[in-house]
Amino acid sequence: MDAETEMKTILFYHLFLLIGIIAGLPVILARVLTSPRRRATVLQRMGITALPPRRKPGRGRIWVHALSVGEVISSVPLVKAMRERFPDQPVCFSASTRTGFETARQRLEKDVEALFYFPYDLLFSVRRIVKRVQPDFMVIVETDIWPGLLWEMDSRSIPVFLVNTRLSQKSFTGYRRFGSLLRPVFRRFARVCPQSRADAERFRKLGVPPEKIIITGNIKFDQPVEPLSATELESLRQRLRIDPDRRIIVAGSTHEGEETILAEAFQH
Repeated sequence: MDAETEMKTILFYHLFLLIGIIAGLPVILARVLTSPRRRATVLQRMGITALPPRRKPGRGRIWVHALSVGEVISSVPLVKAMRERFPDQPVCFSASTRTGFETARQRLEKDVEALFYFPYDLLFSVRRIVKRVQPDFMVIVETDIWPGLLWEMDSRSIPVFLVNTRLSQKSFTGYRRFGSLLRPVFRRFARVCPQSRADAERFRKLGVPPEKIIITGNIKFDQPVEPLSATELESLRQRLRIDPDRRIIVAGSTHEGEETILAEAFQH
């Protein structure tokens, strides 16, 4: 797809969004007015209120974005590592959901220069936020891909990195239906860092050049773990009525079939 065709594609995308908003305005207004959660964030996500502070002259900036609670938690070790790696470039952090925003406030407020809601992928909203943040580069944690944002960042020569990302077979099939339209979108990432080889292969098939793909595993496992004290362990044992001589295996967030595998490994 040449540059002229790509420009027509993004213009069509924004026109399609605008027509959809106009056509669905009664429903959109009803949902906003009847939802305290949406009322509290809609103006911020449109780039009208609670904008991040302007970038200070002579200082760099990094923009990290996470969709909701899970992605925010995954981003914590990344943000802390960036503070050490780029001490002269403060981090601005955005989240899309109210729960994600509150989680970021609890876990990252001391580590970031600004915390704000991610804008809707509308032309004026995206431009207003990008102009305020003016990052040297942007990091999107896991998968929150918006064509309008990527085109705007590309037009300003701002690299965007997609990290700790996953792409299920279902999502891959959905994206592939619009392959010719979405291929230029995926190519705009400076780097894509998937969690596994399977994810990497799916991104490659969607148009991401192999040299831009780096498999990094799951950064959620890089979270620092504070060990429990002997007093806390004893209190936990008593609350759960666990005999001191029993061995305990904890399997968190298991999927179908994994508990069977764990039981067989335990028996061996």
